[in-house]
Amino acid sequence: MKIECPKCFKENNLNLEAKVNCGHCKEEITGYTYKKPLISATTALMIGAGGFYAVDQVVLADDRYPVTTEYSIIDSCLNNYREPIAYRIYDEKREVCICTLEKTMEEFSYNDFKEGQEAFIKVFEGKVKECR
Repeated sequence: MKIECPKCFKENNLNLEAKVNCGHCKEEITGYTYKKPLISATTALMIGAGGFYAVDQVVLADDRYPVTTEYSIIDSCLNNYREPIAYRIYDEKREVCICTLEKTMEEFSYNDFKEGQEAFIKVFEGKVKECR
């Protein structure tokens, strides 16, 4: 039987006198060559973690703002009047505010938002026209 040393990684020929049987199917497995896997478990784990990070950065990172920030933006968009408004008008306005925020987020990342809210307001106000 050929077995690779886990310390020096050299292949060793071992002559086993005793017959070794598979624990599942009971077939004899003496005389077969056993080699190390193509990549180690550690390497596979590192590749998987790196792959997940890349997917997270490209696919999953959709530049969503934190929920509290999104809520605050929509709330201030909806409630900028001091007087009560009809439910129908409120519903229409809510749809415009949500649409405007979605379109603004496509162009203005959260990092940009944190850097300058004045620039965000200009972009946001420009997108309102597209959503009416």
